[in-house]
Amino acid sequence: DENIDVTSNDPEFPSSPYSSSSPCGLDSIHETSARLLFMAVKWAKNLPVFSGLPFRDQVILLEEAWSELFLLGAIQWSLPLDSCPLLAPPEASAAGGAQGRLTLASMETRVLRETISRFRALAVDPTEFACMKALVLFKP
Repeated sequence: DENIDVTSNDPEFPSSPYSSSSPCGLDSIHETSARLLFMAVKWAKNLPVFSGLPFRDQVILLEEAWSELFLLGAIQWSLPLDSCPLLAPPEASAAGGAQGRLTLASMETRVLRETISRFRALAVDPTEFACMKALVLFKP
């Protein structure tokens, strides 16, 4: 049997997977993103029903759900996504077809910020996050 090995020698995160010194620096963003994805995979592998599935089925479920699991993890760990430069409004000085892409990116950024705000306003607890992640992972 093949297994997804996401173990590392790094210690578990005591409070959050990101460094508070510079949470939106490019290196920090990449590191935090990788850690969130690893945490999502480790979480899934700790579910007996998931780990009992054939390897290929595990991969398919994770491929289908990674983005939602990533977003839920980022919200659960209270990452400062709303103040991150990557989510800043795009430059308005684009020309031609690029303007349409910038408008779409701006709308997507707004929707993401609104989603984050709604979750924070609901004060979702860890059990509720676990239930949502399970629903996302095993969605039909």
